[in-house]
Amino acid sequence: MLYQLWGKGPHITVADVDRSYTVVYIHGAGHCGSTLLNLLLNAHSQVVGISEFSTIHNILSDKPEKSEAKEILESDFWKSVIIQFQHRFGEPLLSDKNLTKLTDWSEYLSWGKQANHHFQSVSRALFDSIAEVSGARLICDASKFLLPLHLLISSGLPAKVIHLHRDGRAVIQSYLRKGRSFEASFVRWGSAEIGYLLLSHWLPSNDVLYCRYEELAVCPERELRRICAFLGLDYEARMLTEFPTIEQVGIGGNRMRFSASADIALDEAWKRELSLKSRILFWWKGGWIQWPLSLWAALKGH
Repeated sequence: MLYQLWGKGPHITVADVDRSYTVVYIHGAGHCGSTLLNLLLNAHSQVVGISEFSTIHNILSDKPEKSEAKEILESDFWKSVIIQFQHRFGEPLLSDKNLTKLTDWSEYLSWGKQANHHFQSVSRALFDSIAEVSGARLICDASKFLLPLHLLISSGLPAKVIHLHRDGRAVIQSYLRKGRSFEASFVRWGSAEIGYLLLSHWLPSNDVLYCRYEELAVCPERELRRICAFLGLDYEARMLTEFPTIEQVGIGGNRMRFSASADIALDEAWKRELSLKSRILFWWKGGWIQWPLSLWAALKGH
């Protein structure tokens, strides 16, 4: 089946590329639990979790002051990836030419064909380099946004998508806690849910999995077994027992990356913190759609 989105660029099939790895892309709204899922998958012996690919580009181009970002980029893993990239691509990865923001549709639509082709080449070289250095069968990218996923697929990289859904009220409360407006928070959550509908139409059913954060937090082993089956992996117990101690090479994510605890707890703080007004607004603006969407996912076999 052709992976062709919006008619952009050439038709590309998985058969057109000969790679021994697959990109596992976590799609969803911010604060959906992607950091947790990335850590759990990273603990599998055949997976490397790079966290947020789009954040990698933003962090590198912005020359971050955060010490943890600098430390990760200066690790042996990323030093090797950067060397491997230059060997494959012929140019340094850490240059303005090869780094761009991957979340802004307006910026993407202003690109010409040449710029689009250049980014596709950069993506292929970077993921090929990550696969070479890590030796992993699967590379987990938790960027969440739809645009980076579109660009990865249009680059010809084989990909499987996990749409990680979280109750919209929880997502909105997390955004509100960080100072965002209700409207902006709702749009971010709603855009991810609409994105799932588009993905379920564009991609083959066996390349998309619908996963609920709440199920992952309450029944982690059951959900991880389901995810592993989707990815063609055998479940490994260490995914739950050792994930905090496995080396992390990902950039971005929330503070649980630095926790030494393997305890997984369902975060439902929104039930205490979200105001009645916000709950009513959520329902009135269309938040009720999350329940039919869950049914839709079940009917699609996701």
